[in-house]
Amino acid sequence: MDGFRKKKILLAGVLMIFSYGLVNNTIGFFVTPVSESLGCSRTAFNLYYSVSCIVSLLAAPVCGRFLQQQNARKVIAAGWAVGTVTFAAFSLCTRIELFYAAALFLGLVQQGTTSVAAMVLIQRACADNSGSATGLVMSGTGICSVSMSLVLPMLIERRGWQPAYFLEAVLWFLAMGAAFFLVKGTVEQPDFRGKQTGGAEKGAEIQGISLKDALCRSGFYVLFLCFAVQGMCTIVIQHIPSFLTELGKSAAEAGTVMALFSVILIVGKIVLGILFDHFGAVKSLILNFLSLALGMWLLIGGHNGFLYSGVVLMGFGMASITVLFPLVTEYVFGKREYPSLWGMMSMAISCGTACGSPLWGMVYDLSGSYRPAFLFMPVVIVANAAVIAGIMSHRGTYKRPVVS
Repeated sequence: MDGFRKKKILLAGVLMIFSYGLVNNTIGFFVTPVSESLGCSRTAFNLYYSVSCIVSLLAAPVCGRFLQQQNARKVIAAGWAVGTVTFAAFSLCTRIELFYAAALFLGLVQQGTTSVAAMVLIQRACADNSGSATGLVMSGTGICSVSMSLVLPMLIERRGWQPAYFLEAVLWFLAMGAAFFLVKGTVEQPDFRGKQTGGAEKGAEIQGISLKDALCRSGFYVLFLCFAVQGMCTIVIQHIPSFLTELGKSAAEAGTVMALFSVILIVGKIVLGILFDHFGAVKSLILNFLSLALGMWLLIGGHNGFLYSGVVLMGFGMASITVLFPLVTEYVFGKREYPSLWGMMSMAISCGTACGSPLWGMVYDLSGSYRPAFLFMPVVIVANAAVIAGIMSHRGTYKRPVVS
């Protein structure tokens, strides 16, 4: 593939991941104003995100299977239409139950038409440097966080949360629409069904196993559980603005911290992708997870020195579920049925974030503080790193087809 078409795919991927960030990375700005406006608890408000993630959990593997065989632009088009309407609907909700209803539709396109589709396109177009390409594309969530950190708090304070959701509807429409047109004429159509169709290796078997074989291996389910647990840990991003308020930070200070966090997240994803290609998969994963764990502990200190150091480390560590996990899936199971496998494994992230978002809110509702969760989660992250690294170290056993 020529360089121009690769650049189009990378730009389309960034826009799709920017849209993914609108769903996952901006909810923290709405927790306090919406819950107070509707008279519901933070746990009840965050439950709408859980509803969306549960639906996404079921929809993502369907999108992955579709991408294995069909045109990716059809998936992007569906996300373009449904996401725009859903965000507009959020701006009109007057009861928490209406948020839950709208979330059902958002879940249909939340992940399958954004991150899953973007990763499949990257895997087809950038096989030689998939780590660097993934890091670059996944920086889209950081770009989303930076821009929204500067815009949403001010907009919500001056106009309320309803116009903020409408703004997200407009941004989703523009980003996904641009991605739809950029992908045309590139690799939107799959070029193999288990075999290479071009180049010097035409007809050669693609390394890896099928989804059917993967489902017969215990390692698949252990990895799935680890991905879900990490999703529970990293969804803390939605509660950081509220935690900063707990630490006594003003709205301006919280906005500055979140902007710094988002900038580090952008750079961290790109750096992590490069490290994956050049430093090694297992070492990159361990470094990333340890950074997240240490960053959480530092954040509890509250003093600006600890706070900003923690934000820098967490910004790099948060890249795990967006950059590392799609790469780890390919690293362990191979390329043969990557769209279907990643569609299935991405369910774990939706499952973890669906459970984790209200759990973080519940910790606050029950104890009046986020501190207990910030103390406990780093231990979970370190243990999770050890298990995933063990599976990656034995990846050869997972790429051999099951002999019946």
